[in-house]
Amino acid sequence: MAGPTGTAGPLDEDLIVVAARSRSPARCSRRSPRAARRGIVFDIGSLKTPLRAGLTALREAGVRVTSVHPMFGPDTELLSGRHVIFIDLGVAEALAEARGLFSSTMADLVVHGPR
Repeated sequence: MAGPTGTAGPLDEDLIVVAARSRSPARCSRRSPRAARRGIVFDIGSLKTPLRAGLTALREAGVRVTSVHPMFGPDTELLSGRHVIFIDLGVAEALAEARGLFSSTMADLVVHGPR
């Protein structure tokens, strides 16, 4: 994977958010599951099925990964009355940190999946 400067190397960021067209995140997440060990990785988008294999590979490689689905569009200004859905992939720390990003908002935080 390319680093922030466009050079190949490990991704040692605190937070990596994959927000791309429906097919791109699956390719990104399968590309180098060991590259992101330090921080939290999550995708943000509505289509989850194309990402399943990549997200599973990341989790199995020890990456702290989860998945987020905001139930609002990019023009939304206030999150009051809006929902943010978190898909629990079995990595409690990643889920908690992703939820924490929205804790200061008035959004309804909903978790789906095993807990």
